[in-house]
Amino acid sequence: MLAALLSVLAVGLTGAWWSVRLSELPDVAMAASDGRPFTWERLAGRWGLVYFGYRGCPTACPTALSDLAREVRALGNRGDRVQVVMVTVDPDRDATRQLASYVAYFHPAFLGVRIADPDDLQAVCKAFGAAFAPAAEGGGEIEHSLDVFLIDPRGRLRGHLSPPFVRGELARALGG
Repeated sequence: MLAALLSVLAVGLTGAWWSVRLSELPDVAMAASDGRPFTWERLAGRWGLVYFGYRGCPTACPTALSDLAREVRALGNRGDRVQVVMVTVDPDRDATRQLASYVAYFHPAFLGVRIADPDDLQAVCKAFGAAFAPAAEGGGEIEHSLDVFLIDPRGRLRGHLSPPFVRGELARALGG
């Protein structure tokens, strides 16, 4: 069944397939919105969907997180086999507590992750192939990647999904 997920999602994946494993991603200090430290190993055994965004994003982030929540809910009981993680690209304005309420608005199981050190955040983004341009001084919007990065249950970064996300694709991939 998990092989079916990969093969169906492969149709919607763009870009190269990576051979990077989670254990090879930068080991940096990360805080999760559930109050615990975050490590990539927390995704082991589940499909991880990693999105780089921020709380103040006017349209792209709310749309992506709403779409992901819809897909996870469509999975029903199988939704616990998927973990959505939003890594903030605005750690100066997105405190962990704020991330908790933001991601929970979309789905109670979603995790927000904050990487406080700017160099560490850049290293993680680079490892995934994500990018962002910090807001101008005084605030404003942050330009950032819109892709959702797919990590398989064995901890391998497999590719990325680009919006718009197809309704029901994840549920169909898991056989329902």
